[in-house]
Amino acid sequence: MWLTTADAAKRLGVRTSSVRKAIERGLIEGYEFGREIAIRDRDVEAYKRRRLATGRPAKGFKKD
Repeated sequence: MWLTTADAAKRLGVRTSSVRKAIERGLIEGYEFGREIAIRDRDVEAYKRRRLATGRPAKGFKKD
């Protein structure tokens, strides 16, 4: 399934500009169709997993 940058941003919980920056940096593969960018949902999910694995702890997380 294909997503727009807005759809990908909703899934990732970020702004569309963050999705565009990730595409520019090569972190997510995007395909330009005219003025729109299409992103595969599997690429968004893979990016999300990588982000969660290397990101900072969630707000309110308490380390023992």
